Amino acid sequence: MSDKNKKLLSPPSPIVTNFEQRIIKLVKKGKKRGKRYSIIGISGSIIICVISLIIGYYIFININYLLTQAKINRNLNNNAINNRINEKYLCQENDGCCIASLKIIKKNNYMIYNNNCSDGYKKNGLRCETSLTWCEPIK
Repeated sequence: MSDKNKKLLSPPSPIVTNFEQRIIKLVKKGKKRGKRYSIIGISGSIIICVISLIIGYYIFININYLLTQAKINRNLNNNAINNRINEKYLCQENDGCCIASLKIIKKNNYMIYNNNCSDGYKKNGLRCETSLTWCEPIK
């Protein structure tokens, strides 16, 4: 046999065996810690994801609310502009039907009908020949 084979077949010295045993213990301890740390890592990741979803939902709700408010304000501004229109430009002086419909529009802050109404509104008017038409909320 060669010298290399004799060294491989000879029993390990007690110092190496003791070192190997310590390494084996450390590896086993590391595996236990590794499982523990991986469980902590996974649960921590799940908690972070849930918190991120909650924050994202909260931000989405606020943005949606702000967009809705902006749409309402835009409709109010359109109504204010339409209500500034002078009666002289829409109705003749002695046209009672037109003037009555204009008063309803101003009183209720309705938008004058212009080919279509916004969502949630419907077309309406008085049942006379020269009445103006307006958009009023659907009830």
